Amino acid sequence: TEEDFSAGLGSIDVPVLSHEIGQHCIFPKLDRLHRYDGNLQPVNFEAVKRSVNAGNKLDLADAFMQSSGKTAAMLYKEDIERVLRTKGLSGFQLLGLQDFTGQNTATVGMLDAFWESKNIVTPQNFREFCAPTVPLLSMKKRCWSTQENFNAVISVANYGEQVMTNETIHVTISDTDGNEIQRKTFTGDFHFGTTKAGEVDCNLGSVDAPCKLKVTISLPEQKLQNSWEFWCYPAKPARESGDNKYQLFDRANDDFFEAVERGERILFLPSRKTIRKPLQGRFAPAFWSPRHFANQPGTHGALINSNHSAFAKFPTEDYTNWQWWDLTRDAVSVDTSELGSRFQPIMQFIDRFDRNATASCIGEFRIGDAKILFCTLDIESDIENRPVATQLRTSFQTYISSGRFNPEFSCGLEEFKALFVSESPSSQRQ
Repeated sequence: TEEDFSAGLGSIDVPVLSHEIGQHCIFPKLDRLHRYDGNLQPVNFEAVKRSVNAGNKLDLADAFMQSSGKTAAMLYKEDIERVLRTKGLSGFQLLGLQDFTGQNTATVGMLDAFWESKNIVTPQNFREFCAPTVPLLSMKKRCWSTQENFNAVISVANYGEQVMTNETIHVTISDTDGNEIQRKTFTGDFHFGTTKAGEVDCNLGSVDAPCKLKVTISLPEQKLQNSWEFWCYPAKPARESGDNKYQLFDRANDDFFEAVERGERILFLPSRKTIRKPLQGRFAPAFWSPRHFANQPGTHGALINSNHSAFAKFPTEDYTNWQWWDLTRDAVSVDTSELGSRFQPIMQFIDRFDRNATASCIGEFRIGDAKILFCTLDIESDIENRPVATQLRTSFQTYISSGRFNPEFSCGLEEFKALFVSESPSSQRQ
């Protein structure tokens, strides 16, 4: 949260307003079609609904909307705070808070086309970062190690009607249960613009398990508050030693199929080139509309089974929060649509609403007696410098060697070969 737009203002000596920031596309809300009872008919949404229904995903439509919406709201917060951190920028403009119906299918609103809430974010939470006066936090990264000190700069962007003098600021760092790790108090004067209030420095050595933490800044006399999440991972992740050994493969070669024939446990990490039907995905949702700007991945974040045991050592929500940035900023998935609705990925990109494929990133199935957990996200390269990838891999290793690893979906060998390239001529006989 240190970045801003100051580099673009260096040669400009007139007031600058940021125009229509954000515009992150959210999966359409399909339960409001009956509300179109006038001259404007929702033929576009009707087409989307037919496509979703054809893929047997209509029961997931609301979850797609909620998860993509939470990621979009999170990105709007970052967009607006970057503007407020930028000295010399005179203001910003949002296109609107509601879905835009005048130029293709642009479901970019926190509200729907009827100005009704999608229940993505509350007005109170949105006003924490979009108001005349906003507390700000600048930290160099979102994911930290237990061997590091979390440090950040506290500021206040004051564009209200009056100067704030001798103002008290409370800063707390707490876990998801509300237990405080650190509390600090500042006082300061805040004139028009953005003013630094102080710094926080917190030793994370007391954190003994991977977790999500939250920094909250409050100005009680002004009834202002804002908060940010960050993640802390052990410097040397501990994997629970289960009773069951497993094999690791990055391609379906002779050794892979022999392990399948023996009924072993397999962690399969296929590369992009070994996926027969790769679908690109990325952290940021489609800009504006995947129909209007077709030359983009067009995904809408991801839907994650956050309660799955594969994530026991990798805290996550059901959407892609900031800890997923490194893993999904330029990622690939496998199109498992042909497996049908009985196969439910552990994690899938929410595909563009004009295609609605099953873009699986993480999943599990059986082939005969073999049990396979696959992940198309990169958790192999430069692992020493990527703590998030290391922690997710550790979580997978713990899960796959445990008694909890028991995939329900049975995948035929030919179905598997339709998903992934086989490098084993001898596997054709199986």
